Amino acid sequence: MRHFLMKILHDQKRRTLLIISSLSVALVATLVVIATLVVQLVLVGKPLPPIPTHQDVGHRTVETFAQSLSQTFPLDNGNFVNSTCPALTKSGLAAENNLPGVNMTMSDWRDVQFYDPHGSLLWADKNNVNCGDSISIHASTFDNYSYKDSNRPRTIAALRIGWYNGAGAREVWKSKPMIFPHLRIPHAFTNTRLVQTNWPTLLTVNIDQSWTPGFYLLVTYSPSGYIESEDPLVVHNPLGTANLAIMHSFITWQMYNAFGGYSAYIGPGGSATDQRTERSREVSFDRPYYGSGGFAIKRDGLSMMQFLEKNNVLVDNYSDLDMNNFPSIFRHYRGIVISGHAEYMPRRLFDSFIAARNNGINLALFGANDAYWQTRLAPAHKVPDRLAYMYRVATQDPITDWDKITLEYSDPRVNTPSNLITGGLTSGVHVFGDLKLAENPSWLKLPKNAAIQSISPDTEIESSFPTPASPPNIHVLFQGRLNYAITPPGKHVKIPFEQTMWFTTPSGAAVFNSGFTTWACDLVDSCVYPSISGESQKILQDVTLKVLDLWGQPQIGKKLELAK
Repeated sequence: MRHFLMKILHDQKRRTLLIISSLSVALVATLVVIATLVVQLVLVGKPLPPIPTHQDVGHRTVETFAQSLSQTFPLDNGNFVNSTCPALTKSGLAAENNLPGVNMTMSDWRDVQFYDPHGSLLWADKNNVNCGDSISIHASTFDNYSYKDSNRPRTIAALRIGWYNGAGAREVWKSKPMIFPHLRIPHAFTNTRLVQTNWPTLLTVNIDQSWTPGFYLLVTYSPSGYIESEDPLVVHNPLGTANLAIMHSFITWQMYNAFGGYSAYIGPGGSATDQRTERSREVSFDRPYYGSGGFAIKRDGLSMMQFLEKNNVLVDNYSDLDMNNFPSIFRHYRGIVISGHAEYMPRRLFDSFIAARNNGINLALFGANDAYWQTRLAPAHKVPDRLAYMYRVATQDPITDWDKITLEYSDPRVNTPSNLITGGLTSGVHVFGDLKLAENPSWLKLPKNAAIQSISPDTEIESSFPTPASPPNIHVLFQGRLNYAITPPGKHVKIPFEQTMWFTTPSGAAVFNSGFTTWACDLVDSCVYPSISGESQKILQDVTLKVLDLWGQPQIGKKLELAK
């Protein structure tokens, strides 16, 4: 080595080339450092444009429950295309769940990191499909925790969520092992704080007739075979195959999605005030799930579908995007089920739920805080419904029409409170405690000492309030004064009070409202919250199955009122 260096130093031509090469390398390295600093300081570190504001908008008179009885179904947004998948019937559902599942247990599902994915991420360009459709999958490695497997082969799979003798899912499709690219995580640059990836398509998957209708997770597997990330997908059953349809709340999941450091709740900042100020006003479906968005998928969708299929309860699956665009879907079912937390609804969907109970269609809401925020959707890259808006402040939203502005449904500028649908209003967030039996109708026949104990401290709750929008005949099943896990700021903090309730409408429809967000999750042992007792879980299971059985019958409300 020493001899080689001496030769170079004594040869003028070689010495010159060495100096030029060294300077070139140094120059390139310097440019890379400068470019990195420019991106970090000028683009990333630069304060984003402020949100433009305008004058406040006018208030509206609150809509009463009596007035809401005249609500009819909105028109469909285009032509609904029925599924060509082979119909999954009740007998077929039992056979489906006897097929071999994945090598997992309910406890394994509890441990999967939906909140904090690592190693890789993915998203698909569609949320709901029919047989014959195709989906484009976009994926990248993800280097949090200095993950060491970034250049080893990974696979992508489609898992149909169900019971499968306790496995919780069946692998319907799986890719070949492949090296994922390492793609840039975008930053928000606009005044709406939008985070949207433009990742290229990694592979295209055709949905053939082997994809049994249901609720799916597209997942990435690590080189060791563990689930690293997920993206939900609905494969439609032919319209009206079941008596009940279940709606999964994709819009709400995206509002909580914090990929890229921004959700509809928080953005970067040194204080809680800064984080709330910097939150996204516009969120994109063209990005992977991270944070509370992925967590909510597991809490709301996965647990409920595992419970339903364990008990051979047939439901036709839809996303809230489906049902918002095509209110005609409602007419093909005796009852509509909401699993978990449908907090965000566009106006067309909100009106469709009111029209449904006006037309004798039963509603079973196994969550709470539903229909709380009025949101609106928009296309991205000419693809419908890939963006959702949520300003929360009337003077910031550039759209000021009362039925489009992104505010609470209870806001006086909108004034169509959520209890028009649910019967209740939000009465506490991040609460825990016990509920006792308040009324025991003959159609339910619960044990006299029935109780729901040790509700998780992450729960949001509802109770009924005597307002002009309240149904006139609310019946309370369970209720209780709960405790705050995180006490709200302010001097006059009300004690959180929960009510599980039901009511009927003149059309003969019945509405059930569980009154707390973790009801669906607590039905099976895959639930991320291990707090609820076994006896309480049995009560939840019995009530859920009884409600679903009755809510699949036409005009059940009239029979329930007679049997109460």
